[in-house]
Amino acid sequence: MNGVELTIRFAYIVNFLRYCGPKCASEQFLEYFNKKISQEEALSLLKKFEGLHVYLEALSEKSGQPYASDQAAEAYWIGNELLDLFDNEDMARIIHSLTKRGLPPSLAQRLISSMPNGLFPHHNFNVFYVGVGNTTGHVPTTLLTMDKCRITSGTVKEVRETTLLVSYAPLAFKENKLVFASEKDIEVSYLPEMLASVRKGDTVALHWDFAPVLLSEDQANKIKQYSQLLMDRISFQALADR
Repeated sequence: MNGVELTIRFAYIVNFLRYCGPKCASEQFLEYFNKKISQEEALSLLKKFEGLHVYLEALSEKSGQPYASDQAAEAYWIGNELLDLFDNEDMARIIHSLTKRGLPPSLAQRLISSMPNGLFPHHNFNVFYVGVGNTTGHVPTTLLTMDKCRITSGTVKEVRETTLLVSYAPLAFKENKLVFASEKDIEVSYLPEMLASVRKGDTVALHWDFAPVLLSEDQANKIKQYSQLLMDRISFQALADR
């Protein structure tokens, strides 16, 4: 799967919910799967997403790879070695760039001044540190919205007509840190255009109660690995005090 398609799959649901990106992009993304719009047209839509564009641009510039290349898109949504290229100055530049897309400058300055070492431009950095909805202003930052917005994985227990019953580990707070709680079952939506062959026992990615893509064991482990690194490094008491 190429980087543009991977990004479309994850970006679809936030646009469908009207949280991010240009109006009706989700409908056009489905046209991509039906081969009615080109990859170039899909890319032009992705560049209009408020926060996503900043991260993909930073990953492209740092790695010397094309915008939304396979490796850059995987780094942002799943996690890979490209994330190791970023230092504190790079992350500060990303936060500053988000002010051009809607992040309040005063919040950006506080985030930069209190930023812990070792953060990197995974989607879950934006969720856990920048804050859900702080760039677009469409979603409050709460434990529930962080749990829904982050990228995580789940195991399919039952395939239904338009939904999946999935087991996953939700987020919880413990001593000012995010942790993984005990697994529980949730019902999530999916689209046949994206998951035509999904079956019981498969591992799927989860984003806003939506399953956009099947994951390999290695991909699921990488999502957990990079999420855990962020959770270990971010103090949520510090965020509450900012």
